[in-house]
Amino acid sequence: MKRIKINNFNEKLYYEKLDNGLEIYLFLTPRQKSYCAYFTTKFGGANDKYKKNNKEYSIIPGTAHFLEHKLFEQEDGENALTFYAKSGSNVNAWTTKKFTTYYFEGCENFEGNLKYLLNYVSNPYLTDENVKKEKGIIKQEIRMYKDDPDSILFEKLYNNLFHIDSIKRDVAGEEKDIDKITKESLMECYNTFYQPNNMFLIVSGNFKPKDVIELVKKEIKDKEKIPFEVIKNEEPDTVLKEKEYLKRDIKSDKFVLAYKINKKLFGEDLYFAKYYFDIILESNFGVGSEFRERMRLNKLFTGFTTYHVESNNHLVVMFLVETTKTNRMINEIKKELKELKVTKEEFERSKKEYISYEIRKVENQDMVVDSILNDIISDGKYHNQRIDDIKSLDYDYLLSLMHNLDFSNSSLVVISSKEKSNNFGK
Repeated sequence: MKRIKINNFNEKLYYEKLDNGLEIYLFLTPRQKSYCAYFTTKFGGANDKYKKNNKEYSIIPGTAHFLEHKLFEQEDGENALTFYAKSGSNVNAWTTKKFTTYYFEGCENFEGNLKYLLNYVSNPYLTDENVKKEKGIIKQEIRMYKDDPDSILFEKLYNNLFHIDSIKRDVAGEEKDIDKITKESLMECYNTFYQPNNMFLIVSGNFKPKDVIELVKKEIKDKEKIPFEVIKNEEPDTVLKEKEYLKRDIKSDKFVLAYKINKKLFGEDLYFAKYYFDIILESNFGVGSEFRERMRLNKLFTGFTTYHVESNNHLVVMFLVETTKTNRMINEIKKELKELKVTKEEFERSKKEYISYEIRKVENQDMVVDSILNDIISDGKYHNQRIDDIKSLDYDYLLSLMHNLDFSNSSLVVISSKEKSNNFGK
């Protein structure tokens, strides 16, 4: 078992990789009564193809999310919700484009709760009947999201931004996709992506690390490793569709404007590049920026959020805006992108804010666990010396990167009121 230091603090984080390939992270929090565990597979909604035994397989959209639903159901009639309710523990699971995680948090029955988590995720109970029943439930969930303006915006945006990158696939799939899913197709994906060597476990709380390792070794049975390769498509830099305008029953316009930037611009180490990119976005569009204050004083928006997401080949920056002056807001964002600036003072202040966040984070078990999970999914490893990494950021490099950013490939999706004309405000 390896001890990992978090930014040279005294907090204890242990790491072990079992013979079956399962990676385990144990974060000790002796001053807290609660504990939590995340059991995660690197299988999400964006997985669409893989190769195994010299054969290529296509994954039906919505499969990862469907499996998440079905693993809660057990042969004895009990499910994770009813089991964890007995000890007053919280239980949840969620599927993103890149992973599926199963989670619990509580203050009692730690050993029993951990055993149950490991076992219900490791022992799927699938029948033709319960798969058919689940289809109706998931179709209802899909219909619910079809009425949500933000969900509509981002679904359209992903479809318009990308030609072939699998990130454009909706996590839940479409109703026609759900009809194609079978017990056999689910088990094929489960046996491939739920192998211990494609999964990891993060546990936080007050326990003895050796006891947890022994428990996991006992509960997670070794399986024959089946080598497989995730197939990734080479996505072009251009967008599929530059603009789309929609009508819905809403009061103010909502739009999302996104820019698609090839990762090659950031060099091989995207981990550091994302820090620089965050500083550029925050300095120019953040809460304390001149741009945000100017837009607020002119009453040009009622909601303004920036995102950036990562696909196979690209980093995408998104502006989600609610406004009655759509055209003007779009033009203001485009103008600001042509005049990006970050002062040395802003750069150093951002570094101090990041360091302060790292210091606060280590006192919060949920934040540490989330950080470990996101690092593994994004970069394949946990970055345990972030404070030193932040201190090493270089202002001259940031300026060089900022001046080389390419915002030539963009896509816009606007939702406006059905009663409104097509000029979308001024």
